[in-house]
Amino acid sequence: MDELRISRLYYSTKEVCEIAKVAPYTLRNWEKKYSVLRPVIRRSGRRLYRPQDLETVMMIKSLKSQGHAEFTIRGPLKGVSPAVPVEPAAETRAEWVRFRQEMVEELTEILELLQGS
Repeated sequence: MDELRISRLYYSTKEVCEIAKVAPYTLRNWEKKYSVLRPVIRRSGRRLYRPQDLETVMMIKSLKSQGHAEFTIRGPLKGVSPAVPVEPAAETRAEWVRFRQEMVEELTEILELLQGS
C-alpha cells in the first residue's frame, strides 16, 4: 500500500471517497461491517474521518481488491488473520509483524482518544 501523506486532522466523506476511489455508500457499508472504521459523526450527521480512518479505508480496499472475503478482512483489522498461514515465509512473516504492530499502535491511539472524550 502506498504511503499516504496525511496533513489534516479530519477529512470529509467526499475527500475520503476521492482519495480512496470508493462511493460514499461503500464507506457507510464498511463502517457497519468493520468495527475499527469509526469516523467522528457530528450532531448534524456529517462524518469526519481521521487520518487513521483513511488508512483503514485504504487497507480494506486493498484487501478487497486482492480478493479477500469479508471474514478474512476482519482478521487483519483486529490484528489476527485467519487467512495467514501458520508458518508464513520469512518475508511475509516480517511484513505481517510490521503490519500487526502498526495496527496495535493505531488501535491504541483510538482507545486513548475515546478515553479522553
